[in-house]
Amino acid sequence: MFRKWKSSTEAGMPSGSAQAGAVAPGAAAGQAAPSPSAATLPLADRDRKPVIAGLTEVVVKPSVLSDAISISGDIRTKGALHIDGYANGTIDAGSVTIGAGGLFEGTIRCGRLHVKGIFSGNGTCEDLILAEEAQVAVGSLTYKTIAVQRGARVAGDLVLTESE
Repeated sequence: MFRKWKSSTEAGMPSGSAQAGAVAPGAAAGQAAPSPSAATLPLADRDRKPVIAGLTEVVVKPSVLSDAISISGDIRTKGALHIDGYANGTIDAGSVTIGAGGLFEGTIRCGRLHVKGIFSGNGTCEDLILAEEAQVAVGSLTYKTIAVQRGARVAGDLVLTESE
């Protein structure tokens, strides 16, 4: 679908030389070929970093549930999720932040959980951070490392798991 254009040095021509009368498709005479914009790239390529040694890494943008949102159900993401509104259900994410005005009720599985607001339910995470405004109302949090700031309130269970 997309053709790779070789530079003059890749094509074996000395730099600064060009074929007489050669014009790239979509370009007027004397103009360079247009580079493909993100809108013209196939969907699979829009969120990928450049290929390095044959490997690609998917770029996952953070998701934000603002204070005007109330949501129920299952949420899955490899990236970060920030909750400033109300959510209940199950979350499986790379990292979750419950903002100072946020409330979550349900189950969370993530690499990093940062609670600034209210969490009620069960959670399993690698890193747990409870900020000074945090309230863990009811439930259990299983973690490998924890940081608790003065003023955070926990009425549930904090369970340390063994490091692998």
